Amino acid sequence: MREESSDNLEAFDGARDFLSIYFLIEDLKEMGEDNFREKYPFPFMAMKYAPPIDGAQGDDTGELTPSSEVDRKRFLSTSSMVVGICKTDRNEFSSGITVGRSRNNDIIIRAAKISKRHAVFVPGEDGRYKLVDLGSSNGTLVNATRIKRKRSIRLRTGDRITLWRYVFEFLYLDEFIKRLKQV
Repeated sequence: MREESSDNLEAFDGARDFLSIYFLIEDLKEMGEDNFREKYPFPFMAMKYAPPIDGAQGDDTGELTPSSEVDRKRFLSTSSMVVGICKTDRNEFSSGITVGRSRNNDIIIRAAKISKRHAVFVPGEDGRYKLVDLGSSNGTLVNATRIKRKRSIRLRTGDRITLWRYVFEFLYLDEFIKRLKQV
């Protein structure tokens, strides 16, 4: 896998697994759809909103309004970030893909308001995923509905997942590839 520019990851304070969508567009073009599916056989979450950074202000709509050119560049970088919903060797749970702020999660979001073990994606035998809140302090929402602690919700492509104030769009691989081709 190509090295990602650290500029693309600044807003995530060490979330190594977030990728630029432009990196994945190039991968798709270079390797073709079949090889892309083989390399990335999992769904993705596309970043839709991240809390303000370095003086950026949120407006009344909840959208980020960068207050400087540096913030604008970081915002543009943040809004084009994605993360694969896949296992890593950091997580001891064999049945799910964990999200949280501690370094032993599969997906790491280094923010104080994200719980150490915030949520887990559980793949089903049919290839569809469920999302379970692991008792997080600030909750997990799907399409603006809070998931009850230790309960699961079956995910559909296009679902909006909110972890504290981070908002993602969940995309199964077919829809993700379709969108990459449209950019």
